[in-house]
Amino acid sequence: MNDWLPEKFRNIVLLFPLPNCVDLFRYGYFGDAVKPHYDLGYVAVLNLLITWGGLAVVAAAAKRVGNK
Repeated sequence: MNDWLPEKFRNIVLLFPLPNCVDLFRYGYFGDAVKPHYDLGYVAVLNLLITWGGLAVVAAAAKRVGNK
């Protein structure tokens, strides 16, 4: 579906991980019938950073709540 977008707008949309994952799924399902636009490395690194950030927030919240 990202192939339908103008190139300038597509580059902005692909900064979000979800459209990359959707194109990866579509390519896996439809094969060469679709032209995929995804960057698996970008998605993996971005999701790792988001996960680490979330874990840091949970750790900070756990220290504030604490068991007394």
